[in-house]
Amino acid sequence: MKEYLIYKTGYIMRYHDFPGEDIPILFIHGLGCAGSFDYPEVAAQDSLKNHRRILVDLLGAGYSGKPNDFTYTVEDHARYLQEFISSLNLGPFILFGHSLGGAVALALADKCRDRLHQIILSESNWIKAPRVPQVSTLLILKCKTLSIENLTSW
Repeated sequence: MKEYLIYKTGYIMRYHDFPGEDIPILFIHGLGCAGSFDYPEVAAQDSLKNHRRILVDLLGAGYSGKPNDFTYTVEDHARYLQEFISSLNLGPFILFGHSLGGAVALALADKCRDRLHQIILSESNWIKAPRVPQVSTLLILKCKTLSIENLTSW
């Protein structure tokens, strides 16, 4: 597990970064979950093995820091994830958000318009957010397991 020090805060976000040559997928978990616990099995599926897979533990979850002075708003999660994406120098990437992670993904999509290739929302909570950027494809997960074959493309 790797760690990322969030600029000017001292907060530590932890994450898994599994190698792959295809477009990276950033997984954002929901409330009561953690990327380190809930997504390694998903990320290990054969249909995703060619993708770089990045599984974050949001602040307050899993192995990441749990600072008392962080606001834990959707917007603030999106803000440090934007910084994280820039630090990894991700080019086009796929953004996957589940539950609360879906709301964070929407806010993050607005901040990363120039880098976002696709967004996948699973059981997402909707928030009043800026307009979702135009992406090449909007994918809605309609299955229990994440695999390219099980996605419906609009």
